[in-house]
Formats: sequence, structure tokens, C-alpha cells
Amino acid sequence: MKRAICLCLLLAVFLLGTGPCPGHADGYGYYGWGRSWPRVGVPDFIKEQVPGVPEVEFKLRYDHYSLGYLYDSAPGTDELLSYRFNLGLDIAVARLDRIDQGSLPAYAQTGTTDLIAETFDALGYGLTAKFALGVGLIRREGLRVWLGPSVRLSGNYLDQKAATVQFMGIPFEIDPWGVGLSAGGGAEGGVNYRFSPELTVDLSAGFHYNVFAYYQDVGLRLGSQSISDDSSFLWGREPFVFVQLALRFGFFDAGSARSTDKPAAGAHSACGKTG
Repeated sequence: MKRAICLCLLLAVFLLGTGPCPGHADGYGYYGWGRSWPRVGVPDFIKEQVPGVPEVEFKLRYDHYSLGYLYDSAPGTDELLSYRFNLGLDIAVARLDRIDQGSLPAYAQTGTTDLIAETFDALGYGLTAKFALGVGLIRREGLRVWLGPSVRLSGNYLDQKAATVQFMGIPFEIDPWGVGLSAGGGAEGGVNYRFSPELTVDLSAGFHYNVFAYYQDVGLRLGSQSISDDSSFLWGREPFVFVQLALRFGFFDAGSARSTDKPAAGAHSACGKTG
């Protein structure tokens, strides 16, 4: 975990220190947070152990912490349309929120929550990408307020420590891991403000409705015997809200702009002769 945090901090410093070439759109280092509530059906290994549970639905909660690079084609300008692209690292904290019991038999409810919580509660690492089209609602010098559609794709590998869980009075050993993938779109809006040539701040937020897919291997064992039917492929729906803060430090650009503003030798006298 310490290595992952250090890597993220180093990447953030690198991204925030990078700037675009003159005449190109601005690049930003961004930080984002989002929360989603995926809803999935019954994992196959539960169906194997407890028949007759077709109506049970599991509601999960994911907190996504991401950082990376943001490209904006029209930051702080009076352009009507802008194209925005994010690419970054994503850390997902997954939790079991609740179980809609449905037709789950009473004798099977004891231990089910603990077992599902242990298999879904995890810390995931992955990548995320987002594309947005921004329509400028307010366009002034150094200020741009925009709104438009956006789409997002993210994938995470989730792994956690092995544990022993009592399920229907039987102690099972589990060593779960999984791969989650979400894709969808919705609306996003934000404000882009250039405080100075050295600093531009970008703040945005939005809502997406995603398709959620999850492959899970529980690593289920009973004593020394492993259970072969312990993997599942789950589909579900996923509402997702997010906020994002992006910063660009243009120290090098500002320096180059000041140097290019100085007239070349002889330019003043030449202008004087022409006038």
C-alpha cells in the first residue's frame, strides 16, 4: 500500500509539472473522487450452496480515487465547443452496502451476509479513462463555464486477504480476488478559470449510469479440499457520481511567453522608419 501511495504521489508531481507545447491546448494533472452503487445478482457459488435464491440482489458501494492527466482543447477561451480527455490511475474501495433478501430462505440468511461481505469488500487498483464534450455556456477572458455529455470506462483488479467464514454453520476458507469493469455515460459540467499565466484551475462534476461487469473467484475451500465451482461472472447496473479537480502550473510557458514578447534587435527602429 505504501508503494502504491508513493507511486501515485510521484505520478501526480510529474503530471502537474508538465505543460503543453506553445499553441496547443492545456494539459492538467487531475484528482478525482467518485462513488457508485453497483447492483448485482446472486453469485454462482451461492446458488450452488443455497438453491432457490433467484430474487436476491446485492447492492455494493464503490469509492473511486483517481489521478492522472487531463487534456482540454479550449481552456479559459471563448470557443463554443471543447474536447476533454482524462487518463489516469484508479484506486477503488469496494464494500457490500446491503442485501435485498428477496426469497432467500431463512435458514440461509445466517452467514450469507458475512460471506458476501468478505468476498466483495476489497481494495482495487486499475485504470480509468473519460471523454467529455463541453458546450461553453459562459465564455469570457480566462473563464469558461461548460456543460455536455461524457462517457467513462474503468477497470480494477480487486484482491484481499484470505479469511475463514462461517456459512450455514460450516467453516469455509476463502481467498477471493476479482476483476471489475464499468462503462457508461451521462452529463458533466464544470468551470475552467485561468488565475494567471502560471495557474489554471478546473473543477467539474457529473453523473453517469453505467453497465457493471464483475468476474470473481472466491478461492473457496472446505478444510484441505478446494471447491471447483467457486467463480462467478456478474452483470449489473451502476449509478455513479463524481467530482474532479484539475490544476495546471504554466511556469515554463509563462517564462517562454515573456521571452517571446521582447522585440528582436532592430525591430523598433524598423517600425519607426515604416511609420
